[in-house]
Amino acid sequence: MYKLLLIEDDTQLSKLIQENLERYGYVVHQPKNLSNLLEEFTSIKPETFFHLSEPANTEFFYPLSIGLFLLTIYLVIDFFRDHQTNRAIELILRNQFAELHPHTEEQKAFQQLLNKIIWEHTSKYNEMKERNKERLYFLSHWMHYLKTPVSVIELIIHKEEKTNETAEVFDKILQENKRLHT
Repeated sequence: MYKLLLIEDDTQLSKLIQENLERYGYVVHQPKNLSNLLEEFTSIKPETFFHLSEPANTEFFYPLSIGLFLLTIYLVIDFFRDHQTNRAIELILRNQFAELHPHTEEQKAFQQLLNKIIWEHTSKYNEMKERNKERLYFLSHWMHYLKTPVSVIELIIHKEEKTNETAEVFDKILQENKRLHT
């Protein structure tokens, strides 16, 4: 029969260890307090001495690998969550239709800003388009009103009889008329 001295500060764990060791035939002694530990050790004289302690916490690879794993999971989830929105923004910037579905508050704020900019751009574009339409209307009417006198001048020049005195003047008028006509 072997005598063992069990030193454990957790009472539940020490009872569990003691019960299991006694089941296998060991005599287990537990000191009541640590002040008389040396006396009990010398009085019991155990055959074997086991010192179970936790190793020094020098391992850094395990927490580092767990941290990197969790960071990778976060980045993958963040990528898939933001990928659709970023792709839609990219298509919108290329003037292609894309429906933007924001997920985060940042994306919602960006969508509001983008909608505001698009609305301003569209209103300026429509305003410029309207001004251009007015200019084209003005120019077409101006050309129409200019065409009538040019045609009349040409008819008068062709109908009139040319004399030596008026031939030079008619030629100059005809040249000016042709420049206006083209």
